[in-house]
Amino acid sequence: MNTERLLKYLPIILPLFYLAAGITVWFTIQPFYYEGDSATHYLISKYAPFHPELYLNHWGKPFFTLFASPFAQFGMSGMVLFNLISTSGASWFTYKTAKNLNLKYNFLVPVIFLFTPFVFLTTLSGLTEPFSALVFSVCLYLFTGGKLWQAALLMSFLPFCRSEGLLLISGFAFLLIARKKYVPFLILGTGTVVYSLTGFFAGKEILWTFTEIPYARLSSQYGYGNWSHFVLELQYVTGIPVYIMLIAGMLFLINRLSKKRIAFMSDELFSALIPFIVFFAFHSVAWATGSFASMGLKRVFVTVLPCISIMGARGFEWADVLSKNKRLKTIILSILIGYILIFPFTPNPAAFRFPCEFRKHANQIITTAISESGITNNKMVYCTDPFLAVYSNSDPFDTTRKKPIYKLVHKPDLNNSIIIWDDWFGKYESGILLENLKADTTLKMIEEFKFDFCSSQTHFAFFTIK
Repeated sequence: MNTERLLKYLPIILPLFYLAAGITVWFTIQPFYYEGDSATHYLISKYAPFHPELYLNHWGKPFFTLFASPFAQFGMSGMVLFNLISTSGASWFTYKTAKNLNLKYNFLVPVIFLFTPFVFLTTLSGLTEPFSALVFSVCLYLFTGGKLWQAALLMSFLPFCRSEGLLLISGFAFLLIARKKYVPFLILGTGTVVYSLTGFFAGKEILWTFTEIPYARLSSQYGYGNWSHFVLELQYVTGIPVYIMLIAGMLFLINRLSKKRIAFMSDELFSALIPFIVFFAFHSVAWATGSFASMGLKRVFVTVLPCISIMGARGFEWADVLSKNKRLKTIILSILIGYILIFPFTPNPAAFRFPCEFRKHANQIITTAISESGITNNKMVYCTDPFLAVYSNSDPFDTTRKKPIYKLVHKPDLNNSIIIWDDWFGKYESGILLENLKADTTLKMIEEFKFDFCSSQTHFAFFTIK
């Protein structure tokens, strides 16, 4: 009875525990996620009230910015709180979706969702994935609860949380057409129409929601990788036990489908297996072919964590197929839950890497030092590393004080300017090579240094006009 009661309240306890644990870790260590996108999304959200055009910045994701902006006014702490709420809420709605689908082990969903190691790290960030997962989980909850037009309305805004929302919408659109649900199908266009018209009245082209998609190009400056890339990388998102359960769950659903126990057009397949496969296939193709500006980032799969969690919970149902011994299944289930809970803290490449993943990375340390040194005070700053603006608490969209390094021009406005080059944002994102700056006779290099810290490296150089 005690075990049953615990399992009943587990879906409520875990999200609250996750929220409390995240707040504690943040205010104790403040390990703001190191990727530049994390900082940039935070900066867009923070300064959108002062530069309203940022609410329609397609790269920043307008729907995300709209909801994140009030939290970002309280600094990085507010942004992290927003994403902690998003992740916790997404786990809850995914659990409610599992109940709608009559999953026998639905209480496993929040366990799987919240104890995938990489998810906790990306939640302590300004990234869009946690909020995207929340919106997607609410869509699935509404869809499996029979509220089709409400689900379609919310889903129509998914592309403005993350561009992959177009993929998720396409699968849902196919299902609605197959079921002859034409009104919800038409409602799927609401988000695009709303943002298209809003942008049009703000001076953009009417089709800006398509023409300004930042990844809509068949090339990538980041190169390409192997077709098996995400097959391997996904285990570093989920952790080993959840990875195994995901595979088991996929096989379980395929087995049920082959035996005609569920229909191809069933709610469950379109809430879990099909969206995941479409999402996985797209990113695999994009990275293997070097298209759509893919970087092969594993964090993108946080968006479809609701699908992963549902299939993972289904995976345990193999125990019912293989054994009728209730006590044995209880023991196995307890061991499984325990292993998922402790896995992030075990010595494993797919688990947390202490202490490095909970410390600032090299470029964050340097940009913090630059901010505290005062070297950029009262100067025009040419720099593209967003963490400099984060740690100096300065507005990177105020072009009277700061400009991206790719707008560097050798004219009189360089007087009283400082150029800060780095080996990622300066080189790869802006296309500025250090050797070209060194060879420029109008510039004087102040200092150059490389810095290694906790498995991360960075290379910075400072220039002024001669």
